[in-house]
Amino acid sequence: MGTTKKLSMPSVAATPFELIAISTMLSPSRLLLLLQHDLGWTLVRHAEAEHVLNRLVFADGTTLRPGVIALMPNRMDGGSLLVPQLPTVDYLLELSGFVPADCANKALVTLQRITDVQAAIRVQPSSIKRNAPFWPV
Repeated sequence: MGTTKKLSMPSVAATPFELIAISTMLSPSRLLLLLQHDLGWTLVRHAEAEHVLNRLVFADGTTLRPGVIALMPNRMDGGSLLVPQLPTVDYLLELSGFVPADCANKALVTLQRITDVQAAIRVQPSSIKRNAPFWPV
């Protein structure tokens, strides 16, 4: 009897992404305004993403093409959390796809300079058991 060969499917490269957790009492509209003004992003409501994630999603898929920037509240009105491991986080900023290397750093510094933002920190996706972006490119 001959040897058996195992066939394996070529792996598909995962979409790179970074997450920034934001704690603030700012409304979504005020936070959007500040981010758009300071970083030059064009974040708008994204109906398809809202349907998939069952929450507000503000996205910009043009400024950093082919990457996508998305801002999502962690907690919804009913109390459900997008990331249960981060119960004190108000928003998640996701940069997915191939965005410039310094983009996340600029966003983090900008968020940390906003007076009404109590905290803005990078979150390792593995720490919240996440291996893909919430809103794929």
